[in-house]
Amino acid sequence: MATRILALAISALLTACGGGGSDIAPATPLAPVQVAAYGDSTQRDQGEPHASTRTGWSIENKGISSSTTAQWRAKWAAEMSTTAAVIVIYNGGLNDGAMPLD
Repeated sequence: MATRILALAISALLTACGGGGSDIAPATPLAPVQVAAYGDSTQRDQGEPHASTRTGWSIENKGISSSTTAQWRAKWAAEMSTTAAVIVIYNGGLNDGAMPLD
């Protein structure tokens, strides 16, 4: 019985010993991740993407209803020169069947 009590006391003492002071500095938070999502209504209708609820993610939904790949291609360079996004997503092409590429 005394051995069990001693084992429980040592176990409780060792459990309480974690997390003391440390000379290690906390990690520096990373810069926010900028994401730009382009495309047609299949992108626009996504609303606020789930990833934007995660800390550090800033997602801009730039979907335009009824747009085609040709329309995006015409203004793509201008869009890319002004975006601060680190990640760029293109979700489109659905309207190209109804409005063929030039």
